[in-house]
Amino acid sequence: MIKKLLFAISLILFAAVILYAGPSVLLDALISADPLPLAVATFLIAVTIGLNGIRFHILTSSIGELPFKQTFNVLLFSQLANQGAIALLGDATKAVLFKKLFGHSFTRIIGIVTVERGQDLLVALTCAVLLAAELSWAGYAAFGVMAVFCALMIFVFTPPSWIRKLPFKRLSDAAQNFREGVRAITLKTILQSFAVTLAALITGGLANQLLLASFGVSLPLLTVVTVTSVSLLAGLASGLPAGLGAREASLVLMYGSFGVPASAVLMSALLLRVIFASLSYAGYLATRTEGQNNTYKTGHTNSS
Repeated sequence: MIKKLLFAISLILFAAVILYAGPSVLLDALISADPLPLAVATFLIAVTIGLNGIRFHILTSSIGELPFKQTFNVLLFSQLANQGAIALLGDATKAVLFKKLFGHSFTRIIGIVTVERGQDLLVALTCAVLLAAELSWAGYAAFGVMAVFCALMIFVFTPPSWIRKLPFKRLSDAAQNFREGVRAITLKTILQSFAVTLAALITGGLANQLLLASFGVSLPLLTVVTVTSVSLLAGLASGLPAGLGAREASLVLMYGSFGVPASAVLMSALLLRVIFASLSYAGYLATRTEGQNNTYKTGHTNSS
């Protein structure tokens, strides 16, 4: 019921943004788009997806040597799950699949995913602070997410004896597994994965910059990276499927402050979604194994 309600809200918000920009204006923008920047942007989006796969593989190496093809496939499947489910459900999907495929604890994998998302948040928060210099209201969102992130980090370094005092044994065990999943990651692994995070940030930023350029918009890379990162936070915070509607609305609002037409913003955002989902699905089909395919089918059957 909640999922259907969120999906309906997402569609209403998305439709409102489309109507605000004007469907005919959007169509004209698409027809007149420059194909060369679009082609290069597609390549850079593929590179970004690959870098995300490398980062996830680096982080999961803390629990054992796993085949890159399989960890990458799990990541791609979770990205596709996020496109039609409540925001962040895809991250839970990673933990479920790792438990089914490799036998690792669900909460321990969630700990690793938290580090993965923590790196994204750290970058996004830095971008939000930069954006706050020109859009002061963005600073409030940055401080709110930072508070949640700091609370998680405090929990990670909480003495085990305190965790064991939690009222229910299952809750205590789950909290301990989560903590171990985070603390099992070495500093070297964190630094390596963060370097890949920054590389993905740059390639993703260049892709978004080129998508806007295909509609005649020229903005500095730092501005594009900053606005894109903050819009991802807005999409996650909304809880809507894939942040649909919430992310587009935030992009129109923030880019509008820099004088960018809503039509160019929406068309570049829509193309990014289509290209990202298409490449993720193609990668998923190319990397799945028979064992994984059966596991996904079993998981879907059990969950329905």
